[in-house]
Amino acid sequence: MASLPVLRRRFPAWAMDIVIVLVVAATAMVRPGLEDERGPLAWAAVLLPALILLARRRYPLAVLAATVVCFWVVALTATATLLSPIPAAFAAYAVAIAGPRRTTIIATLAACAAMVLPVWIADADFALFAMFQLTATLAFAAALGDAVRTRRAYIEAITARAERAERTREAEASRRVAEDRLRVARDLHDAVAHQIAVISLNAGVATSALDDRPEVAREALVTIRTASRKVLGEIGELLASLRQGEPDNDAARPGLDDVASLIERFRDAGLTVQLRGDDLLTRAEPVGDVVYAVLQEALTNAHKHGASGVTRIDVSATDDSLEIVAVNPVRGDSASTVSTGLGLVGMRERVEDIGGRLEAGHAGDAYRLRVTLPLQRSRS
Repeated sequence: MASLPVLRRRFPAWAMDIVIVLVVAATAMVRPGLEDERGPLAWAAVLLPALILLARRRYPLAVLAATVVCFWVVALTATATLLSPIPAAFAAYAVAIAGPRRTTIIATLAACAAMVLPVWIADADFALFAMFQLTATLAFAAALGDAVRTRRAYIEAITARAERAERTREAEASRRVAEDRLRVARDLHDAVAHQIAVISLNAGVATSALDDRPEVAREALVTIRTASRKVLGEIGELLASLRQGEPDNDAARPGLDDVASLIERFRDAGLTVQLRGDDLLTRAEPVGDVVYAVLQEALTNAHKHGASGVTRIDVSATDDSLEIVAVNPVRGDSASTVSTGLGLVGMRERVEDIGGRLEAGHAGDAYRLRVTLPLQRSRS
């Protein structure tokens, strides 16, 4: 990328104009013969192109036509020299720079034919040589201009391609950063949220039972200690994976083998879990981590917001999909908190990432979560 701007530097336009004016003026000073004298019309015809060519960038075809007319005057006044076609050559170069190749070829051939005609009128014997010279001069100028135009277009194309590739790399890097942030947020929620819920609920149990039922308070404190150790361990594993630079998104992620212990932990915390169709979960091995995350979030919400400490989970399957439906009664003051947490947002992202579908909302006095997962990952 750093070398491309250097390739795009061109000779300054004002400097090129000065060079052209000086060259045309120098060619005007070449006289056809010591015995021939130019009149005012002839002098105007050889000097006027120096000014006309200053407009070649804006009006290339008009300038080419004007230089051809001036050549006519020079040829018909018998003051033409071998250098007289130079202004028309500059104009042909400008036409090739500015327009497509088809226009350049037509304009150059027309200019050659038009310039040979006055030479043939003035001196038919010299017409054949003049035709060769004019054609070679204008063709060389047009070919040079076309080559320069093609080179400029090529440089602009590769520059644009490189800039586009740079923008694409930046966009890809931003996308990957956003994906990593979402992954970290989901993993952090998975690691912390339900354990914190268990700790909070058991802390309340321990506080209320401390005086009257010390054995219940003792069990609640043991649960708090176990949950706190587990959440600290999970946070440590997450931080360790972040230090690796390129963490494996699937590394150490719980799956179907951990579902039984997950349900047992919630039952120990006081939640009655009614699970039906759990034998069908074995068919969802390719998406086992998502199944675990769905069940964990459903049980956590039921534990936090449930009204009766009971949740029912029904699992059904077809040939290509697995459906999980979790229903639990909710308290009246939890309607605004069950369906708006970050846990539900993260669960929806996990489900949709593999091509699944999630529906969640209140159904009367209960909260219903329905998740449909493909039995194969459809997206990475």
